[in-house]
Amino acid sequence: VYFKVTPTSQGDIGTYSLHTLVIRSINPDQYEPNNTSAAAYNLGTVNSNSQNYNINANFHVTTDNDYYKINLPAGYSYTVNADLLDSYNDNNYTADAHFATSTDGNDWSLNHGSSMPELTLPDGGTVYFRVLPYTDYEIGTYKLQISVARLDGIEPDMYEPNNTVNTSYLLATISEQ
Repeated sequence: VYFKVTPTSQGDIGTYSLHTLVIRSINPDQYEPNNTSAAAYNLGTVNSNSQNYNINANFHVTTDNDYYKINLPAGYSYTVNADLLDSYNDNNYTADAHFATSTDGNDWSLNHGSSMPELTLPDGGTVYFRVLPYTDYEIGTYKLQISVARLDGIEPDMYEPNNTVNTSYLLATISEQ
């Protein structure tokens, strides 16, 4: 891009300031469209004792907001921790962002900057995450790291029931030959 600056009248002399705004267009990430809590990208259902998520995403247009959700089966207690890496706290990312959590997709009173205090859900449910840019016209990349741990009710292994001698698990039968 070239800019040619000329005076409005021949012979004018003096100073001027040229301001430019360049906006780089980037492609949407794999989670789009996820711009509302109703369209939140479903990261899945936690079916193990712990699970980690690493979401590398972007704001691809200046009006982009990103929503995600994780389903936690009822009957178990969970703790959820999350950190947001962006241009503020990591040189590998270009967006300046913050995030919030919700358990219903409507009440976003749990706002966070780059890290959230541990969230405990005593009987499962759904956890929503909303990632927003700090300023208008923000385009760039970020990483949302989420860790979920089930606190009780670990699933039985394939050998159950094997809690007594009478219910011991038979590993193999050896034939005589």
